[in-house]
Amino acid sequence: MIINALIVDDDREIRNTLTTILETESYLVETAENGKKAIQMCEKTPFDVALIDVELPDIKGTELLHLLNAKQPKMVKIIITGHHLLKMQRNQSTKKLMVTL
Repeated sequence: MIINALIVDDDREIRNTLTTILETESYLVETAENGKKAIQMCEKTPFDVALIDVELPDIKGTELLHLLNAKQPKMVKIIITGHHLLKMQRNQSTKKLMVTL
C-alpha cells in the first residue's frame, strides 16, 4: 500500500529532509511551505498523513490541523516543531508526562 504524505513547513531544509526520509520508506510525498498552500493541496489530493509545523508564516499549525481535519477527517495529522515552545510537566500523582504548547 502506498501512503500519501503531506509535509507542511516553512523551512526548506526540514521539508527536504523529511521528504528524503519518507521517500526512502516508499511514501509519496508532497510539500507545502505555508498553511494556505496546504489547504489548497488538501482540496485536490487525498493524503493519508500530514506532518505540520507548529509555527507557519500565515497560520498556527494547531489551527491548520483543525482546518485540515474538516477537509480530510481520516488523514493522520502530526504537529512537529523545532521551536522551544513545548513545556513538559510531570504529573506526580498520575506519573504521566504532559506536553503542552
